[in-house]
Amino acid sequence: MALDIVGPTKRAEIDDHDFPLFQMLKDFGIKAPQFQTIHDHFWVNPYVDASSWLVEIRQLREAYIANLEITKKVRAKDPEVRQQILHGLAKADRWVAKFDELIAVCEDAIAADQNLKLWSD
Repeated sequence: MALDIVGPTKRAEIDDHDFPLFQMLKDFGIKAPQFQTIHDHFWVNPYVDASSWLVEIRQLREAYIANLEITKKVRAKDPEVRQQILHGLAKADRWVAKFDELIAVCEDAIAADQNLKLWSD
């Protein structure tokens, strides 16, 4: 089962394999009312504000990448080298790709001054 997220020209989805997103928010202590609405109304086509949700997604992405630095034990002292390592880790990470997909669909809706459409199947 999936929740399709549709913007004017971009699409994304949250499916069963993506449910850990909701736990990540709790683990990182991020208050995310738009994500909570999605969680609570997943099966009944929830409504979210694209601008507010975009802020939440970006917060989650930043927290996740900071945690990635810890879990992958990135110890480079040079900030430029550390950023290069993190960029490579993030580029290959499934969760970062999911965050980027969600960010793109939100930005698409905001740029077109439209709402997102969320449909569960």
